[in-house]
Amino acid sequence: MEANLIELGSSPENQRGLVARTVETYPPAWITVHETLQNSIDAIQQSTDESGNVHIHLNLDDQKIKIRDTGKGFPFNLDYLGLGGTDKSQTDWHLGGNIGVGLTVVILSTNYFKLNTVFDNKLWQCEFTDAFKYLLGEKDTVDFTYEAPITLATPQASYTEIEYSFPDDKILTFLNMINSDYRERVSNKFVTNNLEKFKFGVEHYFRTHSYAGNVSRLSVNPDVKPVHIQIYIDTVSPTVIDSISDDEFRELLSANNHIEIGFENKYWDIIEAIGRIRSGISRPAVVQNDIQPGGRVGGPYGQNYIYVKTLQTQPEFESLLNNPHLRNAPNPAEYQRLFDQLESIHCIIGSIPVLSDLLIDNTSQFIAASGIPSAHLLDKPSRGGELGYLSNLHLILNVRAKLNYGKQTITNTRLVSYASKYFNDAFRSTLKNIAKEFVGSLSPPIPPQFAPPTSIVTRRDMGLSHLSIIKEPMQGKEHEVIALFYELIGQKYFTEYKTYALSSRTTYDARMMIKYPTLEDFQVPTIDDHIPTLEFKVFISDLISNFEEGDKKATDLSVVIAWDQDYDNSHPDYEVIGITGTDIEDYGLEHINQCLHQRSSGHYIQLLILKDVIAGIREGNIVPH
Repeated sequence: MEANLIELGSSPENQRGLVARTVETYPPAWITVHETLQNSIDAIQQSTDESGNVHIHLNLDDQKIKIRDTGKGFPFNLDYLGLGGTDKSQTDWHLGGNIGVGLTVVILSTNYFKLNTVFDNKLWQCEFTDAFKYLLGEKDTVDFTYEAPITLATPQASYTEIEYSFPDDKILTFLNMINSDYRERVSNKFVTNNLEKFKFGVEHYFRTHSYAGNVSRLSVNPDVKPVHIQIYIDTVSPTVIDSISDDEFRELLSANNHIEIGFENKYWDIIEAIGRIRSGISRPAVVQNDIQPGGRVGGPYGQNYIYVKTLQTQPEFESLLNNPHLRNAPNPAEYQRLFDQLESIHCIIGSIPVLSDLLIDNTSQFIAASGIPSAHLLDKPSRGGELGYLSNLHLILNVRAKLNYGKQTITNTRLVSYASKYFNDAFRSTLKNIAKEFVGSLSPPIPPQFAPPTSIVTRRDMGLSHLSIIKEPMQGKEHEVIALFYELIGQKYFTEYKTYALSSRTTYDARMMIKYPTLEDFQVPTIDDHIPTLEFKVFISDLISNFEEGDKKATDLSVVIAWDQDYDNSHPDYEVIGITGTDIEDYGLEHINQCLHQRSSGHYIQLLILKDVIAGIREGNIVPH
């Protein structure tokens, strides 16, 4: 039998443009494996079994994935394959999915997709071919075949097996990304050879960046079932191996045609990591004392100690706010709404060298949604001082919430705001004081040593004699980008901007009125919030670093003015794309043809790249107004 995917689900009126924008919200790694893994884990959570297994086969020769789980099976309801189709409850906080989009996104990215399942002792299957061509405009429908359920004569355990392949090298790119990210980060304290470091890195990646990293399992939560995940990576084709540009990864796969990695659906557990340190190497001691008023836990301790504590009750949540010595102590009653939805707080404190080895990453402070790590970093404290201790603190606020499209952000923005405010108060009340017990007092910052650049003359020329600025901007010199931009305004190359404020002391560089193509003239603002926010950067990659570190928010920015666009779309939440075909195409400013898209929020930032403008002026393609 046959059906059309686009006509299924809760929104049959969806057309190609809407479907394409939905797919865009999902980073490549989510499309490659995270979404099908989430469905498998959810199916086990919904089953009557106390635990389950997921096997993931990654075949690099055919760019094919096969994933099989021991869950409840996939119900025979074709609507569940379409956008908005799901049988998952929005109030079941132990499930990762609930909006019925992720599987459709995967299907529409594949050149082959097959689902085979036993549900309620009935076997059925469906099959898609070249579904990816719909988004390319090469097909008007996404037809597929299916076989109606057959009741099995002999009772059989339920399962779901999904097999799919991509028209490009998504799987190889995904694994290459993990290998390049982790081969220098995995400490020799754990493993020493490249194969074991790669396996360690794959495990850590899945346990911190996917649905396999369930934060709820760090605490006593019997409702989240343990799931064992086994990954198999196979490649034997010399052609595939020879196509790998990374020398170390090519050698790794050439020497290891079959790789197996196993782990459980539990966020990276630092106590477990300590137990995996190789024999003969010293291990830090773990302190788990209760938090006393003011942030005392029984120290001082040496730097070879770490504090690990998971808080699960409201009195424990309130203990992070309890400091009788503060002049303006926080009031726990203000956070009752947060406490009602807060499942746990996982807190790790220690010296930077020890934590970086054990976490295999830098410390961070973020929010998890019902156990699933989100893209929400907690805002850095704006009061309380001694922010240097943030580097000694790894903290996860696990709230009862669901993730939105793209599986990056939480739908309840008010809850996110409460969480950041609570973290700010907890840091100034207790957390920074706990850090002092383990790392001592911070040394005062060393004043920056300013020296004139030593390579002024040899820096590359602009090549435009009518400009008063001769040399191209260099790394770390944002003021040179600002100076160049205003020189070009003075030379009448830009007429769409009017500056209201410039500052080197505020979060963002400028507030400017912008005359978009949809406006006949500049509008006069009545309040500050009506004035767009702009940022200056030498390189776009510097801006991505600001977002990653929580210093700035993409949604606050309208335009970024940079010297060069060097960002390679390596972050799962940010991509630089052409402005044509986006929601802001009609607002595209002169000399701007690219924008930065944040998948999680759907926000677009126009990118004015001055290097391209200078090149256009030199070639005579851009002239003054």
